[in-house]
Amino acid sequence: MPAPKADVLADLLVKNDLRGVFGHGSRQIAAYARIMRDGLINPNPEPRIATESPAAVVVDGVGGLGYFPAYRAVAELIDRCKDNGIAATVTRNHGHIGAASR
Repeated sequence: MPAPKADVLADLLVKNDLRGVFGHGSRQIAAYARIMRDGLINPNPEPRIATESPAAVVVDGVGGLGYFPAYRAVAELIDRCKDNGIAATVTRNHGHIGAASR
């Protein structure tokens, strides 16, 4: 996994630990490394918008961990919420997302 993505993932996993969500924190690193090593998940996904409307977006995770499309989806929703008062998102085509809270 490229360093910038590894930094984001490490940040999210440590924050989960600090929030007391240990089952979805840093203890996942070994499992994630195995599935990347074994080619079961894309180690360098570039999540993309699959479909969108003014108040909704579908983000494709391109076969990577779910943290990255979820992060992209939330970033996409911010302006949509400001513009419309409400917005929704769906992510697809990705692996485990854990507890991705910032």
